[in-house]
Amino acid sequence: MDLRSISQLIEKYRAGKCTPEEKEILLYWFNTIDHEPANNDVDLSDPSIKKRIWEAVLSQRQNIPEKKPLIPVAGWWQATRLRLAAAAILLLLAIGGYFSSRQIFEQPPVRALSEADQSGWLTFRNNETQPLTLTLKDSSTVTLEPGSLLAYPSSFDSAQRLVRLEGTGTFDIMPDPGRPFLVYSKNIRTKVLGTSFTITSGADGSIEVAVHSGKVAVEKTAGRTRTRPEKVVLTPNRKVVFREPSESFVVGLVDQPQMLAPSSGAHQKEGTFTFDETRLAEVLEKIGNAYGVTIHLGNPQIADCPVTANLNDDNFYTKLEVIAAILNLTMEVRGDQVYLKGDGCKSILLY
Repeated sequence: MDLRSISQLIEKYRAGKCTPEEKEILLYWFNTIDHEPANNDVDLSDPSIKKRIWEAVLSQRQNIPEKKPLIPVAGWWQATRLRLAAAAILLLLAIGGYFSSRQIFEQPPVRALSEADQSGWLTFRNNETQPLTLTLKDSSTVTLEPGSLLAYPSSFDSAQRLVRLEGTGTFDIMPDPGRPFLVYSKNIRTKVLGTSFTITSGADGSIEVAVHSGKVAVEKTAGRTRTRPEKVVLTPNRKVVFREPSESFVVGLVDQPQMLAPSSGAHQKEGTFTFDETRLAEVLEKIGNAYGVTIHLGNPQIADCPVTANLNDDNFYTKLEVIAAILNLTMEVRGDQVYLKGDGCKSILLY
């Protein structure tokens, strides 16, 4: 560990380029050492200040004061003070990679769908008790859950394909690079070229977009206060939840990640997940590539631990849970990435 990441974050703060999340993290650690910058005139590049921050982080890992986290966090933050401190340190050290891996960008909000845009549109509401599938003019399909509604033009124009969704729908979009497919749902817009994804409206006003294949960009529409990043790009097995009260995007993995199509580079031949004294690092690389999910090892010393197991019939999470049980490891899901941690190869369980 060194001061490089802290120094970079301080330099971004001085230049006025910190995102709201980065600034809150930096201010959080300044608070822990009773040194909160009053304004950008403070010389945060002073090496003594950087050293003071780092020493304070290390010294308070065992006794960090109670403080409500200042950024959206998952349930694992709610454990002990030590885990909170360690997690915050990891986040601070990897701040650049953490946010870039989730592909969240700040940009102006897109124009909201107007009444004029929807002039002459058709509407289809699923009044049945089972999902119904609607085929559009471009051969794209939309499966609507009971009570959901889709508004769409009788034919798409030559530049783009616009629709509006109320409720929950699963889209399977025909590829057409020259005409992006745009789904408006409440205060967000989902943009695709050709992919499969599901949009779900929650009872609490939240909206979830989960990607099954391809890539989508989820953006806020105009009229928002823009207190958070405005756009998130999702790849397969990832989802984003837009929370209305805070206008925040929260990225994570879908509830049941699926193996990627063979064209995406995943290896799905029979026996792919049968291992016999195989290095843990190799096992995780195969699983991660198959599902398009990054899996980290918290302790490099466990990379060589041998794994003997047949995981072909298990889903993504069960595969990792079995490996964790075999090697006496713990598993954590943070955002759209997975972490396995442990002290060593303690178990000889076979599966």
